[in-house]
This record gives sequence, structure tokens and C-alpha cells, in this order.
Amino acid sequence: MKSARAKAFEVYGIPLLLIVAGVTIVPSSLNMFREIPGDFLVFLRSSSDLRRRIDPYQHLLTLRAPNTNPPAFLIAMLPLTYMSEGLAFAVWTMLAVAALIFSLQKTAEELSLPLRHLLLVASGLQGVAAALRFGQVTLLVLPLMTLAWVADRNERKPLTGVYLGLLMYLKPFAGIYAVYMAWRRDWRVLIASIAAFFLAAAIGLVTGIATTASWIESLGSAAEKSRYVTNGSWTALMMRVFSQDQSRPNPSYTPWIVAPRAAVFLSIAGAVLIAIISAWSIGRIKNRDRHWSILGVAMLLISPLGWMYYIPLLIPPLAATMPTLQRIAPILVAGAILWVPSNLLARNHFGPLATATIGSPYTWGLLLLWATVCLCSRRNEPATAE
Repeated sequence: MKSARAKAFEVYGIPLLLIVAGVTIVPSSLNMFREIPGDFLVFLRSSSDLRRRIDPYQHLLTLRAPNTNPPAFLIAMLPLTYMSEGLAFAVWTMLAVAALIFSLQKTAEELSLPLRHLLLVASGLQGVAAALRFGQVTLLVLPLMTLAWVADRNERKPLTGVYLGLLMYLKPFAGIYAVYMAWRRDWRVLIASIAAFFLAAAIGLVTGIATTASWIESLGSAAEKSRYVTNGSWTALMMRVFSQDQSRPNPSYTPWIVAPRAAVFLSIAGAVLIAIISAWSIGRIKNRDRHWSILGVAMLLISPLGWMYYIPLLIPPLAATMPTLQRIAPILVAGAILWVPSNLLARNHFGPLATATIGSPYTWGLLLLWATVCLCSRRNEPATAE
């Protein structure tokens, strides 16, 4: 027999999701191929420079368009450099959509959920639309997150480690899961993840040590763009409120006061507090899906590179966690806040108060989502870990 929540989802949730998906994905699909997105061109040109034996990161750094993808990823992109930019973007997009569907299928199978429901949810996420519209890498690395989560649920420890290690190499902020595995004393997972990470790094080193050094330098340079509207991290909020964006002629945000040291101090203090509360929450519950969800949201808040188009990485653990929470209303509110289109933010200018509030919806949406997953008790489960 279906629960009251399941019946309400069918009556109200599915029609609402259909509307949201249509409003989200249709405009993005129409605009996607009008021009090749700058983010994708940065990746493609980096890989082209690599093929021509030019440093694939330094030139883009001088243009203030850093590429944070590691050398091994650029090697994987080399086949696209033999195509026209338009064809390369079309192939990239098809691969991204295929990776998304694969990940949703794996999640649906693992949770015994209808795939169509997950497709509806994913189609209505601004993070998915932005990842496709910008030509970002999120959906291409989503299978690694999905497979790592599935393997961990099924106690396949070495496999969990391999997927996590590859994910950490491509997106270093996923290293929070390595800390988690050490806390769990899952040494087989940790060893396998370290081995996979260094294997991927060794492949990247084929391009030369100098190339890897340039990549590391580009990671630091990318943090300078943390004020951009698409960044949902805690650091982004502090940088908007306490520092001036000098990288753009007409910045969207107006700081309260220009106090860069306060921005750095509050960024670090906030990240430490988020980490402490996350660790406390994980220590008091026993559900592994909740652990993965807490860590996933926390990593986007803590990392200076917590862009909103990385939110789709949270789909697998949140799909397992959200239906079990006693209070679903905060999740719905967080989803509504995170749905704000990034192009709407980019076209506006925000005063000091708006900069810290309505002009930074992704940070506040992630904070509400994180607090809900951390603090809301799970139905039919004790609060304390065994």
C-alpha cells in the first residue's frame, strides 16, 4: 500500500515537476546551440594547445579564463580537437546527456524507483540545465559519483575506492569523501582511492611535470572568480559581501564594505563550522545515504569552487535520503531557491543588502538543504549511531 506521501507525490508532485522541467529545460535547449559556450571552448582550446605541445593552462590564465580540469582529462578530450568546434560541442553534449541517463538509471535500479521520476527531477534542476548550457564537465563525471555511491552501499570496497579516487583527481573537492573513509576506518576503500588517484595523476604526468604544475596554479586562479553568480559556496557569499570584484567592468554585486581580510577570515571560519557540524551529524546517525548527502552538500559549501552546476553530483545520495526525511517542506523550499536561473542573476545589479540575500540564492539554498539533511531526523530510524 502506498504511503500518504507517495500518493501526494503522484497527485501534486508529478504535475508540478512536469511544469518545472518544461520551464527549465526547453529554454536551455533552444539557447544551447545558438553559440558555443565559453566554458566548453576553454576546455577544448586547452586540449588543442596540449596537442600542439603548448602549455594548456598558461595562455588561458593570462586571459583570466583558467581551466581547472587536470591533464589526464585534457588527454581524454584530444579526439574532439580534430573536429570543428560546433561538432565537438554536439558530441560533448550527447555524451553528457548519455552520462546523465546512465547515472539516473543506476540510481533508479539501486533504489527501486521509477526512472521517469528521476528524469523529471533532473530535467527541472537548474544545475543540470546550466551544466549543459555552459558545456561543463559535471554530467560527464556524475557516473563516477553514482558508481562510487552504489558500490559503497553494496560493500564493494575496492571498487568504491577506485571510483572515488578518479572523482577526486577530476574534482579535488571530492577529497572530503577520503576523509570520511578514514573516519570510518575503511582502509581498503581509502587505499584503492589513493591508488586510483595516483594512477590518474601518472597518466596526466605524461604531458610533463610543468603541465601538472600549471594545472595546480590554475586551481588557485579559479578561486578568484568565486564572486560570480553561479558560485554557491560559503566563500562566494563572503567575497561578495566583503570584497570588490575587480575582474569585471560591471560587477553584479555591491559589497557592504571592502575588507578582504574579513572575507578570508569569515570564509575559513564558516568552512570550519560547516565541517564540524557535518562531522557531528554524521557521528550521530547510522544511515550511509545520509552521510553521503551531508558530505556532498558540505563539499560544495566549503570549496571555493562550489559552482551551482555541480549540484547534479548530489542526485544519487539525495534521491535515497529525501523521501525518508520526516520534514520535506525545507527540501522543497531549498529546491525553489536553487531553481533561480543564473542568467537572471547575471543580468541584474544588486545593492549591498540584496548581494547578501536574494542575489546569492545558491548559497542560501545549499545552506538550507545542508541544514535539513544534517538536522532533520529520519523516519523509522534512531537518531544515534550504533
